[in-house]
Amino acid sequence: MEKLISWLFIGLLTVGFSSSALCAERDYAVTGVVSSVDREFSKISVDDKSYRLARDVSVHDMRLREVPPTIKDIRTGDNVGLVFVGSSKKSRVKEVWFTDRVWR
Repeated sequence: MEKLISWLFIGLLTVGFSSSALCAERDYAVTGVVSSVDREFSKISVDDKSYRLARDVSVHDMRLREVPPTIKDIRTGDNVGLVFVGSSKKSRVKEVWFTDRVWR
């Protein structure tokens, strides 16, 4: 019985770790390279398409850094993924994620 419980526990751990690794891969509404950032008017251009930023936009980095990124860390040429407030791409950008991938 103990062996069965230990195998069940190991199986649950394995499933938990593999599912968390799969969930770490996000699907972004828009991905690409930053063309420009206008902090004065709260806009970001990705692959020459402009999007409005929400007031409470949060910036995240998949490459775990010691200091969390801010909106000031976004530069032209960065690879990003955008998450919107609503389901439409006309809604404002809620999250900006720095990614390692090249989206070309």
